[in-house]
Amino acid sequence: MIELQCINNILAENNIETYLEEGINEDFFPSYTKEWNYILDHYNKYGKVPDQATFLATFTEFDLIDVLEPPKYLLENLREDYVFRQSAKLFNESVELLKQNAFEGLRNILSKGEKLLVSNSITHGTDINNIVNQKLEEINSKKRIDGLLGISTGLKELDDVLGGWLPGEEFVTIVGRVNQGKSWLLQKFLTSAHSQHKRVLLYSGEMSAMQVGYRHDTLAMNYSNRQLTRGTISDLEFTNYENDLKKRAKELEPFIVVTPKDLGGKYMTVSMLKALCKKYQPDIIGIDQLSLMDDERRGENRRLQLANITMDLFRLSEELGKPILADAQANRNKTSSEEPENPELADIGEADAIGQNSSRVISLVQTKLGLSLLVTKNRYGENNKKFIYSWDIDLGTFRFVSEEGSQKETELPFKNDRNDIPQGMPNPVDVF
Repeated sequence: MIELQCINNILAENNIETYLEEGINEDFFPSYTKEWNYILDHYNKYGKVPDQATFLATFTEFDLIDVLEPPKYLLENLREDYVFRQSAKLFNESVELLKQNAFEGLRNILSKGEKLLVSNSITHGTDINNIVNQKLEEINSKKRIDGLLGISTGLKELDDVLGGWLPGEEFVTIVGRVNQGKSWLLQKFLTSAHSQHKRVLLYSGEMSAMQVGYRHDTLAMNYSNRQLTRGTISDLEFTNYENDLKKRAKELEPFIVVTPKDLGGKYMTVSMLKALCKKYQPDIIGIDQLSLMDDERRGENRRLQLANITMDLFRLSEELGKPILADAQANRNKTSSEEPENPELADIGEADAIGQNSSRVISLVQTKLGLSLLVTKNRYGENNKKFIYSWDIDLGTFRFVSEEGSQKETELPFKNDRNDIPQGMPNPVDVF
């Protein structure tokens, strides 16, 4: 009945825009799909809804009825009817999964059910004239922290380019080849955030919480990782280590490590990660590594699965307002050169979509000069900046050596007055 009412309302009021603005499509009209598509095609072709006579010439059996309810009421009921049908379909699909594995069936219901709710939570655009105060407040806050937009990376040179890890719409991928230090660099960033009194959540697909803990202590307090893991630390150092551990545990926020063991031997999914974020309320999230996550959408191949995972992670960052950092595998070095090169976006071995769905991509490689970090993608600023660090992996120390590949654009005056632009400087409109 609600579908019939909506079609009649559109015809009578000559108003399909209200429905389109709310994201309504043919899926909402299973009983009147042809009628809806006819009206939509006519609107797209002629800029208006067909009149009733034109419509009835095609759909001779259609029931014209008077609709007294306002569009808002009709839309709410149309959407509720759609959600009910989709929910019933979801539960029917999940019955077999529940029989096979209760946990998998429940995860399927929770994951797809949540996506159904999100997809039907329609919001409209923002008039930037109405966010003047927010913009002024944001600029002032950035001025107070010397231009740092988010959580510091722990490396000043990288902060100068990235502005730190942003509070949302921030999915960062760290790319490197085998045994180049991806996990170490990821933990360096997370440990630095933890030292800034930020709450951290790390999914560790390979290492135990104990192994992560030792690396954390090396990076945070520069204790020899070799001595910690082998138990060869001196008595004096052990006493200092004990005191430092207790001091940090008392003063700092939690650093939560979740492993497949904690998940009943299963790999992490985005829905599981979201649930853990609600539980622990982290300020920053780490994933070591992307290939050890599971796709809830069950993509037909691994590349599609990773595309799904990375897109969902970006959306999760946006939803939570928290940065998410993950590491990913790169292909083997293509050149025969003695000096290995930083992997680029095309070198991400697991899926092209990983780079596409990332707001930032940082690649790393160990060279003769030291650890080379290349900003291969930066959605919010400068790309292709390379930094070389002398890195003592046993003590967790990083010392800046050099910088390459600066590609800064010519700075314009703060207030762009066309008359004040020097000759030869690009038009401000063309710069962005």
